[in-house]
Amino acid sequence: MKKCSGCQQTKPKSEFYASNRVADADGLNRYCTICCKVNRALEGVRKRDKKSKMSMRQRHRATTLGVECDHTITLVEVFRISFGSCQICGEWVKPGHASMDHTHPLSKGGTHTWDNVQLVHLICNLRKSNKVDYQA
Repeated sequence: MKKCSGCQQTKPKSEFYASNRVADADGLNRYCTICCKVNRALEGVRKRDKKSKMSMRQRHRATTLGVECDHTITLVEVFRISFGSCQICGEWVKPGHASMDHTHPLSKGGTHTWDNVQLVHLICNLRKSNKVDYQA
């Protein structure tokens, strides 16, 4: 068993990549395979967020609608916290298809806070629209 430096969970050593660049005595990476995959994808998510200005648009919408808004929320952080998993269908989200969704829509009085945002595929977000209780 080994503790991952990313998610802080103790996992079997089989869930860690072998690495010759890491100084760990056991010769394994400090991060589990899931954390490695997420960390590699974060750069793509940063590029998507910078190109589409998604985080900035979400803050602007919340401010315009007059709802509570946490300015620290970014698509990159939502992706990292969700470990790259779509919260609607449960599948891996490719960086180019990442989207931020509000579980309780802004248009229906929802807030732009950490407890109301989730990572979803863009297509899942479009299908959900502004529904509150959506099942894939």
